[in-house]
Amino acid sequence: MDTIAKDLWDRNLLAKNLLPFARDAGGNYFCIKINNGKIYYCTFDTWSDNLSVSDN
Repeated sequence: MDTIAKDLWDRNLLAKNLLPFARDAGGNYFCIKINNGKIYYCTFDTWSDNLSVSDN
């Protein structure tokens, strides 16, 4: 997952304060927010160019 995280961060597809630790069958990620330890489900099947990376 460390290689995947670096790739997502480098391409600005995932906020740098989110660390992916698992992926579902659809290519979406379960992430932990580094500064508060909360778990987030980050979907990649929807995206808006009008929103920031964090808001997406």
